[in-house]
Amino acid sequence: MGFKCPKRMLNGPCSSYRDNLCELGNVACPWIGAYKVLSKYGKLNEFFKFRLDPDFVVRDYYPVTRRSQTLVNKLLSGKLMVFYEVYIPKYHRVLKHLEELKELAKYVDFYVIPDSPFGLPTPHVLTVATAIKLLIGNSVITEISCRNKTKEEFIKLILTSLSLGIEDFIITTGDLPLGEGGEYYFELDSCRATYLTRLIADLGIDHKGRYVSLGGFNVSIGVVTNPNSKYLDLEVGKTLRKLRCGANVVFLQLTYDFKLITDLVKALRNEVNNLPIVPLFVPLKKVSDVNMVKHLGIRIGKNVREKALDYLRKGKALELNIELLRNLIEVMDTTGLSSIYISTYGDITLAKELIKVVKGVGKGLTVLRG
Repeated sequence: MGFKCPKRMLNGPCSSYRDNLCELGNVACPWIGAYKVLSKYGKLNEFFKFRLDPDFVVRDYYPVTRRSQTLVNKLLSGKLMVFYEVYIPKYHRVLKHLEELKELAKYVDFYVIPDSPFGLPTPHVLTVATAIKLLIGNSVITEISCRNKTKEEFIKLILTSLSLGIEDFIITTGDLPLGEGGEYYFELDSCRATYLTRLIADLGIDHKGRYVSLGGFNVSIGVVTNPNSKYLDLEVGKTLRKLRCGANVVFLQLTYDFKLITDLVKALRNEVNNLPIVPLFVPLKKVSDVNMVKHLGIRIGKNVREKALDYLRKGKALELNIELLRNLIEVMDTTGLSSIYISTYGDITLAKELIKVVKGVGKGLTVLRG
């Protein structure tokens, strides 16, 4: 019997495959295998169909994006916007970390609260999001992953978010747990979860057709696309399928080979005009970070990798990351991207320095190429 997708994807692959391998690392991704076969026979339309499981009684809704979404409108305005990921470091109290986050408030447009990155337990996204809204006042986006959530739990999470005035989401399938011993199950993938969110927010019904809210919410739904993939048409097709399910913003996964961002943005914009796209930047702080990049399937140019190792061995992490960030900003300028997502894994001091660069503070540093 062949290897089965551990995430039970119906609309695969997820965005965590690496070349031809599953996120688990030692087995071939069955979805990549299916993609290659159907591509060979000219049947990719079949591959990119949107599939619902039998639990979905409501199967014929076609989400529209005619309603005005605040996040989407801001992204399409061309105004520079900074999204900052709220990562609560281990052993930190949430309220203590939020006090530190206040230092970034005047620089950040949206705080993004991730849901169990790398499959690790983290404080509940709605607890953190609500605390930020009340204590800091900035706009928030909650990431909601499908890992370890039944459909009923997912519905409750969306309903609670809407009741708290949180209407901007990033929907992901979710990561497998890092290391051994983590338990997981998947009842949804990002496509079905996006569609379910639209049923709740637009129509006020769940997957069974039961009324669960008044509907009519102006939600924005972001989804994730992987520029590191060897298969550009696969990522474009996956993204278009997510848009058909009701997504309206695309967040790019991390890459240090910024030409890949140019290629992916051009390919997506050839299919969809005025599609909001937001790239991600994560600083490299240690030599081990550079080595981990390859393990995670994140591409990095040879020259950039060598120079990054040199800088880090000399204790010049800040200089390195400012140069990398300027390189990304240059690519954003040439591709018409005006917003950026930054994660520093809870390092507020570094975040402040990087966001100042994005906002135009500091000039004249060399642009790394390669």
